[in-house]
Amino acid sequence: MKKITIAVLLLFTLNSWSQDDKKLWLQGNKYSLGLSYFQKKQFNKAIEPLLFAYKINSESEIGKKSKNIIDSLKPIVRNNFINKIIGTWSLNGNEPTWVRKDLKAPRDSDSLMVISNQEIAYYVKNIKTKETKLIKTDKIEFYEGFENDTSVTEMVNSDNELWMYIVDESSNSLHLIQTGTIISSGRKRIDIDNKEAYYSRIK
Repeated sequence: MKKITIAVLLLFTLNSWSQDDKKLWLQGNKYSLGLSYFQKKQFNKAIEPLLFAYKINSESEIGKKSKNIIDSLKPIVRNNFINKIIGTWSLNGNEPTWVRKDLKAPRDSDSLMVISNQEIAYYVKNIKTKETKLIKTDKIEFYEGFENDTSVTEMVNSDNELWMYIVDESSNSLHLIQTGTIISSGRKRIDIDNKEAYYSRIK
């Protein structure tokens, strides 16, 4: 019985070492990749592997180095991101245009989103009269958390909702996905039935 217990403990220890070794290897690999992109000034590509390396073990030396580079990159990556989404966007609905069958159906109004480098304004425009009414305005505010799956370009709106903005420059479209909500204890993730919206650039 004693021999069996020792064997089980030895197997568990070896397995733990193996898992730790894999994590260390993966963290080092991701850090090296991110650092390589950083040194080539490919900042948008550098941020993801560095975030991955940081989240594997934030207290390790590599984790701390990753965090320092991420902090220096955030303003650059976010500024590049804002420059991509600045403009006027028309809401298509909660599905991409290629699956929607009602785009030619008559509508009374258009829902518009106007993005500047400081705020996002939402309007309703009467199609017949061309009258435009402001619905609400949100200041551009990025989420500063570092939980798993967090992106440095996630934004918080005035309803404390977290949104990911995915730009498709080839089709001039913008896909919005709600990824969570900010509550008193921190971030509450949304994994299923996420709210979504699709926009097309009109200016």
